[in-house]
Amino acid sequence: MAESIFNNKITLSSKNEVLNMKVDIIKHETFIEVRLIEFNNIFNLYVCTISQPDYYIYKREQEITVDYERFISELVKLFHSLSLNRYNGLFIDNTLKFIEYGDFRNICKLELKFNKPDEHQYKMYISDIIRRLESDNVKLYKETKLLREKCIDGDRSLNDKIRHLELENNEYRKRIETLSNEISNIEYKYSSEKQEFSNMTNRHYELETENKRLKEELEEFNKDNPVSLKSRLSNKDLEINRYKGEIKSNSNLIDQLRTENRELKAYKRNKEGFDEDSEAAKTLKEKYEELFNKNKQIEEKYKDIKTTLKEKKSKIESLQSKNKELSKQLANAQNVYNHFYNKNVGDTDYKGDDVDFPEFNLQSENPPSI
Repeated sequence: MAESIFNNKITLSSKNEVLNMKVDIIKHETFIEVRLIEFNNIFNLYVCTISQPDYYIYKREQEITVDYERFISELVKLFHSLSLNRYNGLFIDNTLKFIEYGDFRNICKLELKFNKPDEHQYKMYISDIIRRLESDNVKLYKETKLLREKCIDGDRSLNDKIRHLELENNEYRKRIETLSNEISNIEYKYSSEKQEFSNMTNRHYELETENKRLKEELEEFNKDNPVSLKSRLSNKDLEINRYKGEIKSNSNLIDQLRTENRELKAYKRNKEGFDEDSEAAKTLKEKYEELFNKNKQIEEKYKDIKTTLKEKKSKIESLQSKNKELSKQLANAQNVYNHFYNKNVGDTDYKGDDVDFPEFNLQSENPPSI
């Protein structure tokens, strides 16, 4: 059974040209056949047949040291070296020489004698070509069929992937559109919140300014503290009570003097000899006038104190009303300030100064009646 053990392209040197040849080594049961085929014309070939007896002739003539089986493998190596341009092949007069170039001397490794094929060899060669073509054709057909099936499967898989990618692309496009809308909404919300934060910052500043102003007004108001006014009013009440006592005492004295005066006048009318210019009458009259004038001064002073007290009460009531109004304004401002501040700061709790405005009952006693 014939078997091809080497098949490759080699380049050979001839007398005046370079030959591109294809070498084909075929191992038969009793011999090996080496074919040199012209690369551009497959019907032009040279044949070298080496049987085991033929090899012994080569061995004796060329002093070859290996046996026949080893020679076959070495021959394949030599042709392989030619294909790699490690050796030079010289083909002259149908003789192929394997030349190893050296610095001092070129060495001929082996010489093979080739001939034109006879009819039988040519038929065998054509038969091998046809068989190989058929084999190659079958192989190509199978490969083509396999490639076609792979191509169909590849097209089907590619179409499936294309559909899958199109679906993913549509999903990604929708997702991108959704994300774009979300980004637009977030940007709009950020812009709105930024504007709101700016407004709240301005409002925060305004509230701080208003709070500061109210504190200053409160401090100014506390300079005239209702407690001190109440203390002064209490002192005035004591003074009024003292004057009331004096007025009451003087009134009693005046009543007594009036009684004595009436008695004196009655006594005068009953006693003709009573002298109005007497010392007793003068003394009594002077005492009466002195008490009358003193009582008049006390009454005037009482009226002044009453007027002053009325003004103080009016001022206290005004201060109380203003105190309530300021307390209400400050509480409202504090609530608004805390609302905006807590909304901006978050976890930071702001507590304003706790201002306690006491409520005073500054009602004085009713002035005495004269």
